[in-house]
Amino acid sequence: GLAHKDFGARGILPGFIDCHTHMIFAGNRSNEFVLRQQGYSYADIQAQGGGIYSTVRATRAASFQTLYDLGRQRITQALRQGVTTFEIKSGYGLNLEAEQKMLEVAKQLSSDLKLTIHKTFLGAHVKAPEFQDNKRYLNYLSKEVFPVLIKKGLVDSVDGFCEGIAFSADELEPFFQICSEHVPIRIHADQLSQTGSVDLACQFKALSIDHAEYTSATELSQLKENDTVVVLLPGAFYHLRETQCPPIKALRELQIPFAVASDYNPGSSPILNFPFIMNLACNQFNLTVDEVFVGVTANAATVLGLVNKGKLLPSFDADFTVWDVEHPADLVAQIKPWQCHEVVVKGKVYDVHSI
Repeated sequence: GLAHKDFGARGILPGFIDCHTHMIFAGNRSNEFVLRQQGYSYADIQAQGGGIYSTVRATRAASFQTLYDLGRQRITQALRQGVTTFEIKSGYGLNLEAEQKMLEVAKQLSSDLKLTIHKTFLGAHVKAPEFQDNKRYLNYLSKEVFPVLIKKGLVDSVDGFCEGIAFSADELEPFFQICSEHVPIRIHADQLSQTGSVDLACQFKALSIDHAEYTSATELSQLKENDTVVVLLPGAFYHLRETQCPPIKALRELQIPFAVASDYNPGSSPILNFPFIMNLACNQFNLTVDEVFVGVTANAATVLGLVNKGKLLPSFDADFTVWDVEHPADLVAQIKPWQCHEVVVKGKVYDVHSI
């Protein structure tokens, strides 16, 4: 057993927990990178039917098997980089059939790979193209989509994109009211503008607000009472060339816990390199190496409500990774194609070369 395994003179770390990803999708949006270089904004591209809508068209058209194969490839790559627990969002279906397909893929991947995958229903990503207005679409999600997904055991939490290009806090409130009776709430908050989503987070005692670039220090102080974690997503900040940093100083002063995640997705954070995400968190948001390691382990576990993961302690799951490093900081400081020497999940050794 593991008790007798000699890992040699190597570093052992808790398995990383990627608590915000959009790992299951089809299609390709590299053309949008070119458009942004020409001066088009993320919002401009979406308004022209690109952005999230481009991925929705491709994901709706893709078979279960195609999405499964793509998701498995991405998860395997992340496993080799030390990620042993995942959150995966839906949100590229925007109708019952496709949202259910995405979440069933996530459930199947969790079962087949024997990994913890937290499934988040993000039907409230943007309004489905066939709907005329946000209110009708959210009503459809509340009455015709969410109840079916809950009944099938496909939802661990619900997320909503609170932003000018998606939904206002007022629009999301009745939707969250219904969902919060069954599962916890998370919010894509204040990524591109200040949206009032912190009030929403407080109302529903949200597990997390994610992005938070435009969240003010005053708003943050409201989160103290609710144990809401702020999830920092430096990949999207980097890829979209944003300039408004999250309020890191206020997070420290208020002692509000913050996690770090990849936000892996095809448009705004197509970065399947977890140590690079950790580097970006240090270089762009000025986090310390220690803060980043806590952000991708213990605090990320808190976001997902996982009380037995994120630390190397007795009674915790034996999720850890073994690295050929002199110091853990090597993983953050050196940008290279890192790969674990060993990956252990719940005491089971994964062969990283044949996953």
